[in-house]
Amino acid sequence: MWIALLFAEPAHAQDVLAVALAEKGKPSWEPKGRSFELYGRGDTKRGTQAWDDAIALQIEALGAQPGCGKCLQSLSRSLSGAKRYEEAVKVADHLTALFPDHKEGPYYSAQAHMAAREPEAAIPSWDKYLQIDTAGVVGWHQRNLAYLTLEQNDEADKALATAPAALAEATRVCLEIEVLLSRGSVDEARLKFPRCDEGGDVDVQRLVEGFLLLQEGKSSEAQNKLAQGGGEADSRLALATVRLSEGKYDQAVNLTTKLVAEEPWALDAQVTHARALFGLNKVDEALAVLDGRLTRPGWESEHLKYTRNEVLLFLGAPKRQFDVGVEAIALKVLLLNSKGDAAGAEALRLAGVKVHGENPLLPPPVAPTPAPAPPPKK
Repeated sequence: MWIALLFAEPAHAQDVLAVALAEKGKPSWEPKGRSFELYGRGDTKRGTQAWDDAIALQIEALGAQPGCGKCLQSLSRSLSGAKRYEEAVKVADHLTALFPDHKEGPYYSAQAHMAAREPEAAIPSWDKYLQIDTAGVVGWHQRNLAYLTLEQNDEADKALATAPAALAEATRVCLEIEVLLSRGSVDEARLKFPRCDEGGDVDVQRLVEGFLLLQEGKSSEAQNKLAQGGGEADSRLALATVRLSEGKYDQAVNLTTKLVAEEPWALDAQVTHARALFGLNKVDEALAVLDGRLTRPGWESEHLKYTRNEVLLFLGAPKRQFDVGVEAIALKVLLLNSKGDAAGAEALRLAGVKVHGENPLLPPPVAPTPAPAPPPKK
């Protein structure tokens, strides 16, 4: 259901995989000798997000010591950081095959799938991870979000029913609240939240609280909680929404410019970016943003195929992806009217009604300008 990010495979990708997946002798988790020094330098480069340098050093480490577990782990993380997700998954899966008792292989395979917007592929890897780390909070939380992104609320319920006693009760309730928000049951989620806030994982608590506040219309408070929970992209979009409501369009543009560059799949970020540009009277730039994806030719069929995987802030709004499509049409109608193209605006509005039905998000038809009154008779 998630649309995988497309990327051009680097020319040297096969060389990277050939070295990374080579098996010679018995694998060893710890790097040794020359591999130890190369691994350390590569991991330092990874920590500074110098992805290409990190990848080169980890490949050199694996050339010196094929089957080095830590080297493979670091390489998979660096490949993910470089957005080379397919290779990252292959390396992580190879790590799992070499070290089936270690949780790192399935963990980084799942993380790469999630980053590539592939929740369906991530779920089996999270399952493997949780077989090893049965109460791993990250695994439970991320698998829960994968189910919800796929709109598999019942599957999420079934999975949570199997949670071990070692998983804190408060954390389990937090995940149950996410399912409630996914179904749009905001009031019930609020009633349950005190139990979520009693203990367990703090990051999960803050994220859940942020999602809940967002659906209660408290965007400013939500933004702060999402940031505390590590939801950086969610937080930035929520903050941009706050800045829009305050009329601080330049700040909203700054927030969303980076966001749409880093998360080009996030349709709600694109609409917010276009709205902020319109606030600065950058009409043509706003139109270019919308026409890049949301209102490009063929949007009539595309809008009905949007999925949760294409919006950031979907929890609590079961059909948020379709609302984003309506919002894009409504905004473009305003933009066209601002350029004096009343006919084009009305044609687009009617097309929006045809696709989405009469929707309160769509503007009403523009009343025709009355003909000037005839001059009084003398």
